[in-house]
Amino acid sequence: MARASQPVQQRPCPEGLEAQLLAYLWLRAPGTLKAVRTPSSARHYVYQLVEALGDDQVNGLALVQNLAQRNLLDSTALVDRIRLCRSCGSGHLNYVDVCVECNSLDIARQPSLHCFTCGHIGAQTEYLKDGALVCPNCLTRLRHIGTDYDRPLENYNCNSCDAFFVDADVQARCLDCGEHHVPDELQVREIRDYQLSEGGLLTSRQGLERNTANYFNGLSVVGVSTFKTLLDWQLELIERHKAPTFALLGMRFRNLGRVLERLGPQRGHALLDTLIERIQVAIRDTDRCTRSSEEQLWLLLMYTDSAGLRRVTERINEISALFVGEDLQDIRLTTSGCVAPSGLIDQEDAELLMARLAGEL
Repeated sequence: MARASQPVQQRPCPEGLEAQLLAYLWLRAPGTLKAVRTPSSARHYVYQLVEALGDDQVNGLALVQNLAQRNLLDSTALVDRIRLCRSCGSGHLNYVDVCVECNSLDIARQPSLHCFTCGHIGAQTEYLKDGALVCPNCLTRLRHIGTDYDRPLENYNCNSCDAFFVDADVQARCLDCGEHHVPDELQVREIRDYQLSEGGLLTSRQGLERNTANYFNGLSVVGVSTFKTLLDWQLELIERHKAPTFALLGMRFRNLGRVLERLGPQRGHALLDTLIERIQVAIRDTDRCTRSSEEQLWLLLMYTDSAGLRRVTERINEISALFVGEDLQDIRLTTSGCVAPSGLIDQEDAELLMARLAGEL
């Protein structure tokens, strides 16, 4: 008698753009993720696979770079190096020469003369009078170059402030947002081709949720669904046994993703390292954390009463002191928490509890 075939156990379809991207590459392991030059794009290059899986709001370059930083992707080739506006991230930049004194765009190259008698420097046309060279400042007649006058290095004249200078300053002007930048201040981003790394292969094979999108890997992070399962379990224990006491604390770092992109990889990671260190000081090893969105973190604080939650919240709020200065002032930290069982509502599960607190963030 033929043995009945066993149904193949299927995993649920991965949720989220990063999980879908890793799953796609894993099925074609190690897969290839190529950067394609696209002049119409604000960043000049796109990853067409990311564009196909995501939508118009997705910053494909930042997403892929984040996966590479988490060792889920390996670079296979350096394609290009681009510079982006620090305000809006656009690569549509116009480089212009401007006056060194007033930053005016109205400058022109023209020959100039330097009078040895009084030291006056001016346009050559100012010295021409009745077919001879006469200094317009001291009225000395200039006959011999090298003795009475010479031609200085200052070959640029500003028509706005009348300044003379040797070399003009260069400004990078964003054609999308209009901001002006010194070229050295532009965000430099390397464009690379990628494939799945060994870590990416292992993560995809074992389950994508085990390495969900998070920067905060040092905080005992678990997946969102796992976190909600733990929270539901605690709520069931509270309902049946009225114990143990725990607290749920939500944190939202408004504009964090945008600021990290503006800071660039090195400064961005330095900021994240500091954030993680501050949060680690405020919580215990037995506490659990999850990241429900780019800006939101949740802490499950076991055996924590109202006074304990208040102390943790005060320590977390002290992190706001880090967000000073022009580069970081856009970040806003808000917190919202409750203590079980006193802060719970009847028949409230993990989903509803987190949604209620999220509304206060």
